[in-house]
Amino acid sequence: MPSKDRDVVQLTWERQKKWKKSHEKRFRLVPIGNQRRDPIDRTTNEIILGDNLPVMQQLISEGLMGSVDLIYIDPPFWSGDDYFTKKPKHGSQVKVQEDKLAYRDTWDGGLAPYLEMMNKRLVLMKEMLSDTGSLFVHVDWHAGHYIKVLLDKIFGMENLRNEIIWHYGGPSPLKSSFPRKHDVIFFYSKTGTYTFHPQYNPLKDYLFKRARKNPDGRLWVDQNVGKISDSKFNELTREGRIFKTKTGNYRRKQFLDEMKGDMVDDVWTIPIINSQSRERVGYPTQKPLGLLSRVIQCASNEGDLVTDFFCGSGTTLEAAERCGRRWIGVDCSPMAIDIARERLAHLENVRFRCRKLVNK
Repeated sequence: MPSKDRDVVQLTWERQKKWKKSHEKRFRLVPIGNQRRDPIDRTTNEIILGDNLPVMQQLISEGLMGSVDLIYIDPPFWSGDDYFTKKPKHGSQVKVQEDKLAYRDTWDGGLAPYLEMMNKRLVLMKEMLSDTGSLFVHVDWHAGHYIKVLLDKIFGMENLRNEIIWHYGGPSPLKSSFPRKHDVIFFYSKTGTYTFHPQYNPLKDYLFKRARKNPDGRLWVDQNVGKISDSKFNELTREGRIFKTKTGNYRRKQFLDEMKGDMVDDVWTIPIINSQSRERVGYPTQKPLGLLSRVIQCASNEGDLVTDFFCGSGTTLEAAERCGRRWIGVDCSPMAIDIARERLAHLENVRFRCRKLVNK
């Protein structure tokens, strides 16, 4: 009989280090600019400039261990490219300088340093999640399969809830193989008890085409009455939901505003942001608000704390604000932080502070 240890599949890489978690206070977080040094208040949204590993360690030392309800990250993909800003073409309130370096996704030493970087951070993210919290990791074909093995090791295979396919479509000049038009989002919960709210697609167009209008303006379609008790039939009749057809049959009104579309499955067809859209802020890997809104609505409740430790242009933060969640965004790129700050500042009634990581 093979030993139990030999049956375990592990991901290893060259020069893999045994990482020891340390929450030593070698760094500190200080306000950016002339903001006041207020006491730590976890009802305050914030944007933090700095390497997310020591930032997470500092946040844990401030009491955030086990307090985060939802983490979404869109880390570097190990693509081997550098990414630059572009000026939005129309209507954006965020001003950016064109062709400025946003971030590098190049790794000396190949895959090993990338996996080392991700492993350390995923371990800390698990610590920061509440017992009912979840993590969504956005990757693509470059290294997504390696990241899933890391996640299985850290969170447990049994806590994989979904491998979500984000299909964004669009033209492609590629002729030598099928065009690559999707990313993958791994959805893991910390434990077997987690927050999840099913999401639903809009009602099909044909329902609106065949719908009739009630005197109060509500739209409805007719359905079979079905097998119901006499008392239920009388109740529906009093509510004006039962009507008699010309042929003498009874039918039931089903109001469209009480109906749900089909439940969203694990393939999400959401377009990328059009180059002409007012939503575009010029950040090279900006994700659509619709994508992040769905993540936040399905895996958190109003008032919950949502964090993004690779926050880029701040899409997660804006989506969290619009969905009534508290939020923290972290990025090591000053360009990203500037764009996110300006973007959030244009929302109505939003309050947040900005801090940066410095050596002690």
